[in-house]
Amino acid sequence: MASLMEVETALAGLVAAACALAADPVVRCFPGFPAAAGLDADLRAGIVNVGVKAREGVGRAVPVSLAGEQVLRLGEPTLTAVVEERRVTFGGSVTPGWPVLLILDGVVHAYAPVAADTPESVAAALARLVAEVCPGVAAAGCVLDLPGTGVLAVRCVGAGTLALPLLRQLQGFCATIYAPTPALRDRVGLVARLALARSPRLALPDGTTGLLRVGGEADTDRGQAALAYERRLLVQVEYDSVEIRQAWRIGAIGGVLTAPGGSVRWGCTGAASAVLTDAAGAVLVDAGGDLVGTP
Repeated sequence: MASLMEVETALAGLVAAACALAADPVVRCFPGFPAAAGLDADLRAGIVNVGVKAREGVGRAVPVSLAGEQVLRLGEPTLTAVVEERRVTFGGSVTPGWPVLLILDGVVHAYAPVAADTPESVAAALARLVAEVCPGVAAAGCVLDLPGTGVLAVRCVGAGTLALPLLRQLQGFCATIYAPTPALRDRVGLVARLALARSPRLALPDGTTGLLRVGGEADTDRGQAALAYERRLLVQVEYDSVEIRQAWRIGAIGGVLTAPGGSVRWGCTGAASAVLTDAAGAVLVDAGGDLVGTP
């Protein structure tokens, strides 16, 4: 979940990136307040400092988004599986802990690969798992042959992450610019303000996004005695406090239904490539995978 410090860091990073493109002057950006000793030394050297801090008492809870869970990362399966009749061919690479499911007539046989596994060892492991219910199963390299008829399907799974919003808040922040001269204050102030205005959606470290609204600005002149000319840029960020959850994404989906009259395939091998007929030759499932008759 995004904390106040993480939002401050994101805002400081946004300003720092914009100032780096401007090249001159040198600008240091910090979450929170810059250290007094370092600030004095930087100002004497002509270096501008920017500190971003949450404003105390300028925040409130708002209704949690009705959009629900937010996908942070889609776990693209690294293992592939192609089903051809009663043969499954594995490929790609193995990610430890990302399961592969072999489904025989509705019964799921799952294997969770370990670090040393390969597509070949996955095929062998699945053969051992189903040997009792599928006599004659054989694994050769990355190919798994399963005799018999009925429904055969394979699922290769990848792990992703979801963010579940639990709380949502609208919080005020202040980006304070400390410059050695009024001219540098104006220059950096304009760059920073435009950078904030160009980024209504603020990317946060936990992978979620906050809504950024730019408010007013004000100057404070301490004069040459303090070597500090300040500008405060006020913004508001609406963001969620989330719970990160793991979610599984099914990738290579392939299967075959085999019966005495023929077979029909679906999933990772494309559209159905054969018809399924009854004993009299009547078509039950056409080449497009549609049911057109009853046994």
